[in-house]
Amino acid sequence: MSIGAEGLIYVTTPYHVSGIEIPFSVKDTGSLNERGELIFGGRREAWINKGGVKISTVHLELALKALPGIADAVVLPVCDARRGDTAAAFLVPEDGAERPLIRYMVRHALKPVEVPDVIVLLPHLPLNDRGKIDRTALHRILGTLQKAARAGCDSDAKCEEKT
Repeated sequence: MSIGAEGLIYVTTPYHVSGIEIPFSVKDTGSLNERGELIFGGRREAWINKGGVKISTVHLELALKALPGIADAVVLPVCDARRGDTAAAFLVPEDGAERPLIRYMVRHALKPVEVPDVIVLLPHLPLNDRGKIDRTALHRILGTLQKAARAGCDSDAKCEEKT
């Protein structure tokens, strides 16, 4: 195992899957501490570069899940042609949680640069056939909302709240 200059973890062992060229990376990031232990940083696509500030989507998800009234959360990086990378948060509120309070808590729990530009409230997070979060479905939901916003639809849509 080695760490590339870009922070990617590379597998360098001779014991690997036949047909895979070594070194090989699955795009996980990490570093080695002073004792030579691997410190896992997460998937490369789980990072947002917002105005030069590196933000971990995992960090944002954990912070959002810790908020009262939030049952579950997923944060996706979103490329904005004008502003660069940004974040979209998909939140599952607990029963009785009110949208204005959720928005307020998100803005006050995170640093200003970390606050997602889009917050989507869903009754549940979509899962794929393996029981994992279906990020493709979340991107489709986001695309539908963005398309509706460009068409001038009601900004108070049931599932979208801009911060």
